Amino acid sequence: MFDRMSYDRALEAPLTNGPIQSGDALVGFYDPTTRGVGNELAEGALENWYLELDWRREGLTDDNGRAWKFGQLVTEGAASLEPLRETLEAAEGAPHIHAIAGMNSGLVPELRRMVRGTQLGVILNRPFSSQLMRMVQYQANEGGTLGDTKMYETFTMGHGPIIATPQPEAIVAASERLGYEARHIGEIVAKSVIRIRSQGFERNGQILSYDV
Repeated sequence: MFDRMSYDRALEAPLTNGPIQSGDALVGFYDPTTRGVGNELAEGALENWYLELDWRREGLTDDNGRAWKFGQLVTEGAASLEPLRETLEAAEGAPHIHAIAGMNSGLVPELRRMVRGTQLGVILNRPFSSQLMRMVQYQANEGGTLGDTKMYETFTMGHGPIIATPQPEAIVAASERLGYEARHIGEIVAKSVIRIRSQGFERNGQILSYDV
């Protein structure tokens, strides 16, 4: 059976020329979909939100002003590395990539995998935000159990691949030329901790902390 998660992870190695280092910038590629991560929870929340309506045919406008149907956003399959590959081919100066988080699980587990065994940590002070995730969180949080901390452990929260690089400007510029949305979202730091400025429904703007 074709395993997209194993396939994408196997392809990460040729794209990197690490090791990851303190001070590396983190460049994230925007992806508003769930890509199979937390799908059951997202589907249940949307079913409750729209009751008798077919939620897959309903839609929203995301934080970037683009219109989507929920059927496009709640999808199966791992996030693709293709935008990253195309961006690296188009970037000037052959920028170095020290590590990749492929977004095949929740955001926090992927960041943990990125820095595992290095005694380094992550600060995301400009993460992407997601209207879909806020809707899912609001509807699913009636019991008070789905706070922002859990959301970042469960979902990708609007993030496609995230890369650690000492040359973020070249990668962001190349992604813009290709029509992909990517930006400098954070840094690799010398302290072994993960900190994210929340874009969730419960603690928007506050710093969430996780052990590595």
